[in-house]
Amino acid sequence: MATRPVLRTEGVRMVGRNPSGTLGAWGARLWARRLVILGSVLVGLLAGLLASQLMPQKYAATAVVNVAPLTVNQFGSSQSTQVVNMESERSAVTSASVVERAARSVQQDDPEALADSLSVVVPSQSLILKVTSTTREPQQAARWANAVAQAYLVDRTVFADEAATRIIERLQAELDARLATRAAQPPADRALADQDIAALRERISTLTTVGLNPGRVITPAVPPTESASLPFAAMVVGGQALGLLVGILIAVLGDRFGTRARSGARLAWATGWPVHEVRRDPVAPAVGAVERALAMRPTDGPGRYLILDLTGRGCPELLAELTLQLRDLAPGSESGPESGNA
Repeated sequence: MATRPVLRTEGVRMVGRNPSGTLGAWGARLWARRLVILGSVLVGLLAGLLASQLMPQKYAATAVVNVAPLTVNQFGSSQSTQVVNMESERSAVTSASVVERAARSVQQDDPEALADSLSVVVPSQSLILKVTSTTREPQQAARWANAVAQAYLVDRTVFADEAATRIIERLQAELDARLATRAAQPPADRALADQDIAALRERISTLTTVGLNPGRVITPAVPPTESASLPFAAMVVGGQALGLLVGILIAVLGDRFGTRARSGARLAWATGWPVHEVRRDPVAPAVGAVERALAMRPTDGPGRYLILDLTGRGCPELLAELTLQLRDLAPGSESGPESGNA
């Protein structure tokens, strides 16, 4: 019985054994599509550069307003100290009445443009409103922010004056009623009535003469010196990062649904069988490379497959020699080599 010569295995390496669940396998599969990822990164870089040049520069100016309690106490001589609902005050800053008043003060014909430029922030646990206007011109941003802050305070003052007027009318009606009934009261009751009448007159006088403090602007807005838009470096880096993510996604989807093997690792993942790569050797003949690859055939059970990566070595003589070698390994087998696009 003739013995098969021992075949050498130099120039042959295993490149895959169904490594779909390993990090290295994913890296190899992404590396096979590295041009797609690189192209996506370059597109993202160009998009970031283009956006940084086309996006208009914007400037933000902020006016800080201290809000004072504004509820009138009809039974005392001072303003109420109840807690101010700052969320309601924040909404009041961007209300139609305040915006229209501010637009008139700066001779702005389009109140909607002024309203669109506004943002209002309420710091936690404070009676502070930060009114910010963002426009393409720094001087305009500061002018609009200050105009809105002043218009808001005027609007609060008007509301307080209207409330005080209603309270004065009620107090005056009560005073007139007390004066009308005083003459008919017994002398002993007139002294008590005179005290009530004096108290009502004092309250009316206080509400009439004492002004209400709606608050004040503690930090006026000034024209900003730096743009509020994203800086150039941030847009470029952001474009590259977005391009990288999109490129990886395209590569993963292409690897998942593509029909080309592209690499031995990809072929091992798709088939679940080990793949051996026959490396190019300019000295040794191609047939010798096939023999060295066959020496690494699986021997741990029947029904095993041996996949050889012969990319770049396909020729009729090589396929004929491979057929003879496979028949020698598995006598009676009708299977043979299969070729296809990588």
